[in-house]
Amino acid sequence: MATVLYFDCFSGISGDMALGALLDAGLPLDDLRRALGSLALGDAHVHAQRVLRAGVSATKFSVHEHTHAAHDHEHPAGEASQHHHHHRSLPAIFHLIDHASLSQSAKAQAKAMFNG
Repeated sequence: MATVLYFDCFSGISGDMALGALLDAGLPLDDLRRALGSLALGDAHVHAQRVLRAGVSATKFSVHEHTHAAHDHEHPAGEASQHHHHHRSLPAIFHLIDHASLSQSAKAQAKAMFNG
């Protein structure tokens, strides 16, 4: 018997929120790390931790470059983060997609998301 999961994202959902929800639903973090490893993210690591936001407990999922790992941490509520994070250009993102261990159709679909 298969298990089916439906996302009711009436207000939208971000990628980190979707992955955090999947982790909350029982997806093992090591399995997610293995799957994301096929994306050729370079010098980056994934992180998941339990957080409490507006009285709701959830899993916060994030990806960090190793060069910034020593500076990434949670801030107390109300305290602003002064972190500067690297942003990738569209050609750099397409390069990552092209070199990921994905099917050609998955690569085309990922690129199509940017050409919206």
